[in-house]
Amino acid sequence: MKNKTRHLFLVFNATYENTNIDTINEHIYIDKNMGEVIWGQFTTHPNQNQFEQLKIKVLDSQVENNIPTFVFFYSGKSGQEKELYCADYIAQYGRRKIGSDIMDLVPTYYHDRVNADPVQGKYTCKSYVRVRNIRKISISHLDNMYQFESPYYSVEKIIEEYPRPKPVLYINLDEGLYNRCCETFDSYSEDYDELENIEIKDKIDNYEVVISKDEIETIFVEEPIKRSEKKQSSIKREFKTRKTGYIKKAQNDKKIGDEGELFVIKVEKARLEKLGVKDIDKKIKHISLERGDGDGYDIESVDIDTSGQEVPIYIEVKTTTNKSINYPFFITKKEVEVSIVKEANGEIYKLYRVYDFDLSKGKGKIYISQGSLLDSFNCIPEVYKASK
Repeated sequence: MKNKTRHLFLVFNATYENTNIDTINEHIYIDKNMGEVIWGQFTTHPNQNQFEQLKIKVLDSQVENNIPTFVFFYSGKSGQEKELYCADYIAQYGRRKIGSDIMDLVPTYYHDRVNADPVQGKYTCKSYVRVRNIRKISISHLDNMYQFESPYYSVEKIIEEYPRPKPVLYINLDEGLYNRCCETFDSYSEDYDELENIEIKDKIDNYEVVISKDEIETIFVEEPIKRSEKKQSSIKREFKTRKTGYIKKAQNDKKIGDEGELFVIKVEKARLEKLGVKDIDKKIKHISLERGDGDGYDIESVDIDTSGQEVPIYIEVKTTTNKSINYPFFITKKEVEVSIVKEANGEIYKLYRVYDFDLSKGKGKIYISQGSLLDSFNCIPEVYKASK
């Protein structure tokens, strides 16, 4: 039985033009490191500048309604191994809709074709699809995919009968394949999937992990530019979620947060040791552990000002396991308010943004943002309190 949801099927060349560049692996690399990737669809036709909107808008509507939606990538020129991949659909863009804020999601080997004027007879990007969680699936599943409009051939039949099938197809899946794809669907929030169950989570104990004062220079990185300083794309990334285990998610989110705070405590001790601060254990307080999360920050520490005096600092820690320095995170109204008040009072409020955090090692990378969180980040309301 066919599932009624619609999906995208793209045909691609295994290598890029006359090079040895591996098309799929270049995209998988970005997906694994950035958490998502933008796939450019090439054409030699100068008048093609986007996907067929009436058809692909159905996919956008499905995503808006939290319906798992997929993109399939097929490669199988004559004499080459046939390969089939599946990815989770996020959004689609026209020829000139890639802003500089998301350019790093496009593989560098075809940056020169992005937002470029078409040249007759030369391949250029006509449209783009934003996906995540690319995974290889069995080529046999071609027989479980169907062109959604007449003739309702299976994709396998289309490929067999047409040596050069259309590079873009809009398809339905049979119920079995759709359910299998949903089982590996990444719900746009990957951190809690780092741990498969509570038993594994409880085994993690990073109290014995040591951070040396010589190591901290490799931990701190430069704070990235706020994205509002760049040209923004017309389509924003949205966080969607399927029905999932919210208790498990909350438990794992808390575990990641707790481990991140423990990591920062150790980093602070190493940093103060390097600065020559005395009685370090008395200068660092784990506030969220002692009093809970109601203060709007997690840690109290000190820094050395320009006159050589110790000054108190208030640290909020945000931790994610994603490797991307630009991966979004959640902050609370209280944290925002405290950051604004502290800055207005001349106090030092810092956000320690821990990313690429390895739970098994208890270490990650950190950049520091000082002052009002509203000034430092683009804050988008995600949850509202409603009443009548």
